[in-house]
Amino acid sequence: MLETVQAVLRFLSAVGALESLDRVAFSTSGAHVDLWVILGADKIEDADAIYAAEEEYFATPGILDVDVHIVPLSRVDERNLPPAHTVFRR
Repeated sequence: MLETVQAVLRFLSAVGALESLDRVAFSTSGAHVDLWVILGADKIEDADAIYAAEEEYFATPGILDVDVHIVPLSRVDERNLPPAHTVFRR
């Protein structure tokens, strides 16, 4: 359990450090969890950092299986996003 919490916190810390981050949100459908990393700008280096953090997260045994979605608001209209609960906002 401790490893799982640590993996989640490492992921959120890495994502929270991104300059282009607007917010992180999640939505659920039954047992399925979607995590939405919403960026204010489409920055390749930030997307790469998210993918690296996601890879580290999924390398942890026994973690919660989530689908991570990277959404740059410079390319996606916010009105097209599904309803989600905001974890934190920058």
